[in-house]
Amino acid sequence: MRPNFFLSRAKMVILKIADLRASAAVHSVETIGEPRELARYSRSEDGLLSFDRRCLRNYVKPEVMGLDLNDGFEDFVDKDRSTDQPAPVQPILESLASENQTLASIKFLSFRNNFNKLMGTLTDPQRGWKMAVFRRDGIIVLDVRETEEKLREEQRRDERMARMSYWGYKFEQICTEPDSTAPVNCNVEYCTIVKTCIGSHRIVLAAEIDCVMPSDGKYVELKTSKVIQSDRDRDIFAKRKMLTFWIQSYLAGVPYIACGFRDDRGIITGVQHFKTTDLPKQAKPFWQPSSCLSPTNQILSFIDNNTTDGNSYILLFNGRADGQIELIPAPSETPSFDIGLLETLHSPQPNPSSSRESRSQDMNQQSIDSAKRTRLT
Repeated sequence: MRPNFFLSRAKMVILKIADLRASAAVHSVETIGEPRELARYSRSEDGLLSFDRRCLRNYVKPEVMGLDLNDGFEDFVDKDRSTDQPAPVQPILESLASENQTLASIKFLSFRNNFNKLMGTLTDPQRGWKMAVFRRDGIIVLDVRETEEKLREEQRRDERMARMSYWGYKFEQICTEPDSTAPVNCNVEYCTIVKTCIGSHRIVLAAEIDCVMPSDGKYVELKTSKVIQSDRDRDIFAKRKMLTFWIQSYLAGVPYIACGFRDDRGIITGVQHFKTTDLPKQAKPFWQPSSCLSPTNQILSFIDNNTTDGNSYILLFNGRADGQIELIPAPSETPSFDIGLLETLHSPQPNPSSSRESRSQDMNQQSIDSAKRTRLT
């Protein structure tokens, strides 16, 4: 039975934020399934994919404070931020295929970016978001999209905003390539693909990983934040920054966070380390995991209950505390992935022992052809 807060208006289906908040309070979700890595991929400077860890870097704690995050800004190689499809799903499918993984029991497939948005709906309701929704063969793909407002913001970005964005990428380079003089290129990436669940919803997520702790091989998230100078600053850090850190790291199973504190000029004044599992305790007066997980569980149910196989939609939140989430049919929306490959991965094999080798060969060849790789390990 569908919860009574799913209100249909013509072709569009609406979930009111007030109803979402009330339902999330009743149907509480306190934790997610422990993320389990299924596959991974690296993307080189020239855009080539390889389904390995060649772009995963080791974490090196900066030993010298006073480092200037502005160094190299003029040579920065940024991503294309003008596109409406900033994170194609195709590499996720190809990576899963290269590891002979199946999506047979999975309900949702997405980049972490979309779940960051879903989990912040009630805790940061002033930030609107948008994503495309494709339902094929029972699996729901959430495809990253940017709102028109976000695209306009990128067009209006001035040097100060661009420089502050660069600081985060420069900190990543300092923590992973401390002696490097090469320009920062944020098109180089390493992504992990994990299986987890929220409530009854089984999910496969892809997440970009900054680096790995050499001592135990576990992933590390790198962040920057303005230096804390007052009790108010400390509260804001706990309420907003810690929540953002926790959401991103918790979803992907990243146990460590290294935060570089910087002043208004972009000078590093200190580095502090956090364990992801400790953050809810440290920020308890301001938020708890259920603040994010419970509404996300309800939104996933809303999507599942109001989409049908073979159809495409836009999911849109208008960024108002008293607003609504809209699920709008969008038959002309173009997916960023090969639907045939998705259906192949999602269809269960009748006899895995006899068909796995053949399926593996087909999927691997398809992955190679699509990614046009020239180097493999």
